[in-house]
Amino acid sequence: MTGTKEPEFELEETDEIIKRFGYEVEAYEVFTERRNQQNYYSQVYRIKGKNGEVPRVDLPPVLLMHGLMGSSSDFVFAGERLGLGFHLAKNGFDVWLGNFRGNYYGGLKNHKEMDKIFWDFSFDEMGTNDLYAIIRFILDATKASKVSYVGFSMGATAAYVMLSSEPQTNQWISRMVNIAPVAYLDYSEMTFIERLSAYVFEGYNAAPNLLFDSPNYKMTPLQFSKTPKCFKSKFKGWCDSFFNGGEFKKFSYGRLADEEKYSLYGGKPPAYGLDKIKVPTLLIRGSKDRFVNDENIEFLKKVLTGVPSVQILELHDYNHLDFLLANNLDTAVFEPLTRYLKTGNYRQP
Repeated sequence: MTGTKEPEFELEETDEIIKRFGYEVEAYEVFTERRNQQNYYSQVYRIKGKNGEVPRVDLPPVLLMHGLMGSSSDFVFAGERLGLGFHLAKNGFDVWLGNFRGNYYGGLKNHKEMDKIFWDFSFDEMGTNDLYAIIRFILDATKASKVSYVGFSMGATAAYVMLSSEPQTNQWISRMVNIAPVAYLDYSEMTFIERLSAYVFEGYNAAPNLLFDSPNYKMTPLQFSKTPKCFKSKFKGWCDSFFNGGEFKKFSYGRLADEEKYSLYGGKPPAYGLDKIKVPTLLIRGSKDRFVNDENIEFLKKVLTGVPSVQILELHDYNHLDFLLANNLDTAVFEPLTRYLKTGNYRQP
């Protein structure tokens, strides 16, 4: 269906959606660049509660981070019943929604979309810079000692990058939920990855139902309406970094650039040491997800040797984006996820 014109959608901004459902919201701008001269800022939103409700003091703040092509709106745009941000707020959590660099809330609205300097980053900076700075900001703002963390897809990738590259950050997270986590793709279908490339480069009409089987399919352009198109230039390199014969490596900039950038590692992107991750983790995957399939999840669990407890929840009939779009998210995903954050076990007692 190449060439088909996509319908025009306009999604409210994250704080507008939260207010529309009667919740108080605070918005912050967090400076996320730690090492370079570029000025990267991320919008971070805090759901304060509804009708004067306040979060439970016995629960740590919880940070929700989106996936590739997503934003903070992913956790609220589907409404009060199907928005994870709202569900956790109703369950007493102090909910924070973050954004990685490169989306509308992650600096793009202040830059030209084709600004090559702005786009000179990878998932490495998303972890060691963006996620690092956002968690540090939340800890300082709330005076909490730890946060709970929920990362969807690339949001899980960034957590693996941060926790393995900056081992001291393991002390900042009490429990972690990784939904459809991306780290190893060696077992993914190559024909699927080819179709995914078409999806990225040509739009959602190029590969309908590629990443979702939800009846809410028509909501997908809404979800992506605050998403940049320019990240396409990085997409191939990102995929190459995940197909590495059982290794999860830093971003590859091409042979010549790698020889200079990674000269201390023999001129090749070094692998992340996921054995350095120490945070108790729940991995959630869908049985229809050919991107993050069972073999990739089992391999990921195998290499998380430093994690004291790794639990896996598999949902039948869920594809990758169904974790944002399905009509039974509240019961199938949110309830076990909430139990895990509260007790460390997603199963019902």
